Amino acid sequence: MKYNLAIFDMDGTILSTLDDLCDSTNVILKRHGWPLHTVEEIRFMVGNGLKKLMERACPAGTDDATVSKILAEFIEYYNVHCADKTRPYDGIPELLRELRQKGVTVAVNTNKIQSAAEELCDLYFKDLFDIICGNTPDLPVKPAPNGVHKIMKNFAEERGLQADEVHAVYIGDSDVDYMTGKNSGIDFIGCDWGFRGEAFLREKGATVIAKKPADVLKLMM
Repeated sequence: MKYNLAIFDMDGTILSTLDDLCDSTNVILKRHGWPLHTVEEIRFMVGNGLKKLMERACPAGTDDATVSKILAEFIEYYNVHCADKTRPYDGIPELLRELRQKGVTVAVNTNKIQSAAEELCDLYFKDLFDIICGNTPDLPVKPAPNGVHKIMKNFAEERGLQADEVHAVYIGDSDVDYMTGKNSGIDFIGCDWGFRGEAFLREKGATVIAKKPADVLKLMM
């Protein structure tokens, strides 16, 4: 195995979360009498964290204070409804189990807030992730490398490894994920089944693409 640490994005990579993100966004927008968005519009608004999603979803010119208020309302609602329609992509649980069986440490790095990331992993991937790194006040959101570097540091400490013995790969579905891997100095595997697709990922610079979850294991060998 080429890698001993696999770091997965969440939305669009291991979980199909787009419907819940869209529904939750529209509930808050409707509450304020603002125009709603389609799933396809939301597809290209996600990826840079919830604050950026709210900035993009609110009407143009919405001031920062209002965006912050909308964000707080969204988080309160989404925390309750984040699993209404969300589901794992076919083949992901099997991929995670096989990686663990082969001795690979499996982590998730997401711009979702930490509590939501933990809840979703517990609900859909019980005991399948060794490290869960979500959005916390002390970590800049992706594509900043801080979350990945935190995971790599924790992994090295737990395994008793030196930094050069950590062989990590980032697995994700978006340009944000590609840049996260690049900014972190580690390899990247793009996911064709996610929110963006192969053509978009290659346009952004990705060169290694998995068509289905089972391909990730082959590409890691």
